[in-house]
Amino acid sequence: MREAGVVVLLEDLHWADPSSLVAIHRLGQRSAELRLLLLCTLRPFPERRELRTLLASLDAAGASRLELDPLAADAVRALVREVAGAPPSDELLRRLDAAAGNPLFVIELLRGLRDDGALEISRDGTADTRAGGPPPSMRGTA
Repeated sequence: MREAGVVVLLEDLHWADPSSLVAIHRLGQRSAELRLLLLCTLRPFPERRELRTLLASLDAAGASRLELDPLAADAVRALVREVAGAPPSDELLRRLDAAAGNPLFVIELLRGLRDDGALEISRDGTADTRAGGPPPSMRGTA
């Protein structure tokens, strides 16, 4: 009987400490013999030398990389409709530009606006927001 392999999912490598990156490097070098599939997620920032070195070593070992582009404007509109329950106003879309097409950031900004009472459905049926900076709950993340 053939032994099954193991899948290990490691998220947010951009926050990993140097020791963890060394361990991941070693696992990546031995993944074929260990019957191990490493699935790693990371954001391009913050950019760190140790992470670049790890990615280069995994690439050299035959890793496949899938890079996701930011959400397109129509996808952001669809996401707002789903989360807010209405299509976005132009003002809301301008505020969401700060999320740079990152779906997590779009959702969190919408939730922050809603939780702070700054997200409303206007008379024309669009999701809208009062002008100003980021919602108070998110000012520390800007």
